[in-house]
Amino acid sequence: VGCWLLVVGCWVRCCIPLSAPRLLCFRARFALLRRLSRVMFLDQAGNIHHTNRERIEEGRRSGSHQAHATPNTQHHITTTMAQPPMIRTRVTDMLGIRHPIVMGGMTGVGTPQLAAAVSNAGGLGLFAIHNAGTPERAREWIAEMKRLCPDKPWGVNMTILPTMGTPPPYEEYAQAIIEGGVKIVETAGSAPKKWIPLFKGAGLLCIHKCVTVRHALSAQKLGVDIISLDGFECAGHPGQEDV
Repeated sequence: VGCWLLVVGCWVRCCIPLSAPRLLCFRARFALLRRLSRVMFLDQAGNIHHTNRERIEEGRRSGSHQAHATPNTQHHITTTMAQPPMIRTRVTDMLGIRHPIVMGGMTGVGTPQLAAAVSNAGGLGLFAIHNAGTPERAREWIAEMKRLCPDKPWGVNMTILPTMGTPPPYEEYAQAIIEGGVKIVETAGSAPKKWIPLFKGAGLLCIHKCVTVRHALSAQKLGVDIISLDGFECAGHPGQEDV
């Protein structure tokens, strides 16, 4: 009991001073997002819009939109979107998404249900395949994503981290991704030199998450399609070096 009280006491002393600033930071972010949703912006035709709601309604009236890749992109995901991209970038064209937002794999909470919610909202939903626990369960999660997102782009994150003991069966996870018909994969955690050629050979669009420019250049040489270059605020394992 004494040990538990000591642990709880340390946790309270360490965490409470950090909670208030973080809470204020999150509140400030949400307030900023709410303000950004109301600002004026110009569309490509030069028309002024005051709210995102007006843009959404115009997208509904305009009908379907077919995403097209830029000429110098090797891969892109073709999908028919009910509404045009609100912010069109090379990423939205390549991934076939409406918003240039890519979900992180998120150890623990990255599940098919959360990823499907992001994809169905117009972003790219990803789940970390190691969250499934086993390669067999991972195949079930992939099948679940197909059921939840029959006509929306989605992907799978495979994070390869150093381990003191027996490493997870990454080869079996990779085979589950390929054989499951996944079209977009994100690698993270370590050098992808073993995995990018494997996934590219199977025709997948590859994203690599890293935290230094030299690692991004190395991944580019391997043929990766998109780089996710993260800084300190990665919420998980941002690496041992800052950008």
